[in-house]
Amino acid sequence: MNQPKKSIDWVPRTILLLGTDASGKNHVAGLWANKLKELGCDFVVREGALGGPVAERSDHGEKGRVSLWMERGFIFFFPLMKWMVPAVLTLLLHWDAVRFKPPRHRLLVVSHSALRILAFYLGQSKRYERSKTLPAWLERAIGRVQEVSKAMVIVLDVDDETRQQRIENRLREGSIDPFDRFMAADSERSERIEACLVAITRRYYQAYLVENNDLSDKTLWEEFRKACADHQRRMAS
Repeated sequence: MNQPKKSIDWVPRTILLLGTDASGKNHVAGLWANKLKELGCDFVVREGALGGPVAERSDHGEKGRVSLWMERGFIFFFPLMKWMVPAVLTLLLHWDAVRFKPPRHRLLVVSHSALRILAFYLGQSKRYERSKTLPAWLERAIGRVQEVSKAMVIVLDVDDETRQQRIENRLREGSIDPFDRFMAADSERSERIEACLVAITRRYYQAYLVENNDLSDKTLWEEFRKACADHQRRMAS
């Protein structure tokens, strides 16, 4: 006799998982994807944006040479082009919202490049540090991403000690990338960048916060269930 499938109505149609470098987002995404498969949940995993490419790599250490060169170039030229970052990100966020089409299956988006770059920018902006405010046109672009996707947003936060240890482990494995080096070079700056990512996602997306300081797989799955329950309550209210 066939066993009836468990209901997956509690799983949102679109899930956006965010975190800075060494937050553990790839491991977390892989764990949740496997658990959802076990429940019989059909879904697609994308990277970098709502309309980003279907994820092909399974871990941090498989970035291509082009991606690594792009990261190096961005970090090198950032001081010269940071004045234009807010305007460019506004366009990218609107474009991502415009091209989003509700998926046939559930969608798990791992990271969002524009939001990560925004946090990178804000964490090094003295103006934002003083005012904690963003231009209205940028706020509208940020909000538009969730308006069209109705995504449940989860953001990962880690202690600096955990971040440094993970990056050190990657260095020993030979898989460290330019952003890892940047985050490892200045703990105070890294904490500001991460705090900005957490702040903007909590403010504009009511993101569920997971403090991922080497949580067990069981606890990470429990956090996912809690995030889904919290999302359902907010959608019902």
